[in-house]
Amino acid sequence: MLLFEAETGLLKCVLFDNGFITEMRTAAAGAVAAKYLAKKTLPKVGLAGSGSQARFQVRALLEVREPEEVWVWSRSSDHVLAYIAEMSGLCPQVKFIRAKDCEEAVRESDLVITATPSRTPLVKASWLKQGVHITAMGSDGPEKQELEVDVLARADLIFCDSTSQCVKLGEIHHGLEKKAISQERITGEIGEIILGRKRGRETDSQITIADLTGIGAQDAAAASLVYEEASLRNLGDFLEI
Repeated sequence: MLLFEAETGLLKCVLFDNGFITEMRTAAAGAVAAKYLAKKTLPKVGLAGSGSQARFQVRALLEVREPEEVWVWSRSSDHVLAYIAEMSGLCPQVKFIRAKDCEEAVRESDLVITATPSRTPLVKASWLKQGVHITAMGSDGPEKQELEVDVLARADLIFCDSTSQCVKLGEIHHGLEKKAISQERITGEIGEIILGRKRGRETDSQITIADLTGIGAQDAAAASLVYEEASLRNLGDFLEI
């Protein structure tokens, strides 16, 4: 990852993070969404996906909530078993359970996290429990989709990381394209909740959605924090350019 000075455009540092910073900021965005939109108590979390981001999402979630069970499903049973073995060791306070299918992971869940590269909808509206929050972060391109559009139609609150981006990408894009929702149904951006301009969840019965497509400003902010911390600790090598 390359970090540049905003005022001069000069290269400030090169971070050999192998994608770690992006993984962390993506997971942090999911945790912030859960902080403002998920219920306080989460007996069951449903997780679609068993890759690296599925790992980061749950670890970040534990910074803001204390889920009791995480039901995991993905298309690869072997990957799910490996995920459960690893995460059970990292997060012993949570019980990780293999779901037989996506429906079992989603039904009765208080929070659903989708972290897949799926190009066909995985989560159906009929599976949703009243009061569930959904963080959908896999659809970062117009061809990707994790939620059927009726999921958006059922939602009381629909938030995103960037409205201008989500109307072109992700779940909101599909909802608008299929006319399941209008643009007026987009409640706002998560940043507006943080700044106090919009309200997040107000009742335990609301169905809420966070459509996260990923924005470059988050990478810049995360990389800046890493650089500042490294500078304080006198870490890294200095090169003449």
